[in-house]
Amino acid sequence: MKTRHVVLVGAIVMVLFMVKTLISNQNIFSLKTEEKKGSSARFVKAIEASPDSNMVLIEGQGRISSTRKIDVSAEVQGLILPGKVFKSGTNVRQGELLFSIRDQDARLSLQARKSNYLNVISNVLPDLKLDYPESYNEWKNFFDKIEISSPLPELPVVKSSREKSFLASKNIFGEYYGIRSDEERLKKYVVVAPFDGTITDVFSEPGAVVNPGTKLLSLIKSDDLEIEVPIDVKNIGWIKVGAKVELHATSGPAEFTGTVIRIGEFVNASTQSMPVFVKIEKGDKDVLYSGMYLTAKIRGHALANTIEIPRRAIVDDHYYYFIKDSLLVKKELNIEYVTKENVIASGIPKGTMVVIEPLSNVNDSLRVIPNVKK
Repeated sequence: MKTRHVVLVGAIVMVLFMVKTLISNQNIFSLKTEEKKGSSARFVKAIEASPDSNMVLIEGQGRISSTRKIDVSAEVQGLILPGKVFKSGTNVRQGELLFSIRDQDARLSLQARKSNYLNVISNVLPDLKLDYPESYNEWKNFFDKIEISSPLPELPVVKSSREKSFLASKNIFGEYYGIRSDEERLKKYVVVAPFDGTITDVFSEPGAVVNPGTKLLSLIKSDDLEIEVPIDVKNIGWIKVGAKVELHATSGPAEFTGTVIRIGEFVNASTQSMPVFVKIEKGDKDVLYSGMYLTAKIRGHALANTIEIPRRAIVDDHYYYFIKDSLLVKKELNIEYVTKENVIASGIPKGTMVVIEPLSNVNDSLRVIPNVKK
């Protein structure tokens, strides 16, 4: 009886030991499974969405040019007289003498014409004294003021229709305005700079004979610059006249500012772009020259309740990944604007963990751990 009791107790102890061992092994297996699951989680770069107002910046490149570029041409015929020799790159001031054309023949012809005019007036003065005594003194003073080498004085005021008809019959008015025309023409034998600028090309030298229309030189206004930026047709609607522009030199870190002054209303057939003209602000021109290339960032308008996401994180052109309960979720993205490196998107709730790096070989429900970018 005693032996049977001992055997029974031993059997019970054996069973309890086996149950304990089984439970222990099950716990170890569960822990290993959890560890394995935990070790399969993937770290991904993410940001916490905080929708805000984001400014649309339309980028482009263009070349600087002067707002004023003209070809200075001769308006009269003659020989260019010796003087200062201008070369390409010479800076000139407004009113500075560029060329003098020999005017001796034209000047003598004008003086001869004035002499004849004096003779005409001297012949009508006696008639004026008899028939129009109230106007005689004015015409006599006019006659006395005429100098062969000086511009004609102003005509006296005609006091009646009869006087006007009489003077017209003597060709007083026609000859007067003919001489005034010759006086203005004589001024064209001297060519001066119309504004401060830089000579870019010279086509004639002293000693050359020129005719009306002969090109003498090309001149640009070097302190008044603008840049023409071709913008894709689909982005032109974001731009308005008066918009501020950030300008960057393509050859260095220099930064400048500008303002949109006009937008061309035509499309370049080969590039499908429209020209936007930006005036460079004053004070920035000391290191800028016509012909340089600049990168422009034109301010459009702000998009409310949006966030910026790197383009490289976009999936299949219009999807993105976000993290929910440590799982990766793919969702369609509402893209408002696309830049070179980012997209501006709306409709993403505040606090959403948005993945900002490209992912490969992934699918929905992948367990991930966000590496949040501050």
